[in-house]
Amino acid sequence: MGQEAFRAIVRSFYKGVSAIILCYSIERYESFEQLSNWMKEIQENAHKESMIWLVGAKLDLEDIRKVPKVKVEQYAKSIEAVGAMEVSAKTG
Repeated sequence: MGQEAFRAIVRSFYKGVSAIILCYSIERYESFEQLSNWMKEIQENAHKESMIWLVGAKLDLEDIRKVPKVKVEQYAKSIEAVGAMEVSAKTG
């Protein structure tokens, strides 16, 4: 959920970044909902030219997916993300 304790120090890392990766878990809809909070922070602190990628984690849990792919595609388009992909650290 973004671990609130780290948000203050994270702001200092926005300066000069050229790419930002927003991660969520495909089996936890709450993590996907939190992306809007991160996007607000990105819009306030990062360069407008920074590329944004959405990355859905835990693809190995496809059978209990809570975040529909169509929602991700719509959100990626709405924030003008460069792309969206899903990955699994467990299965590579």
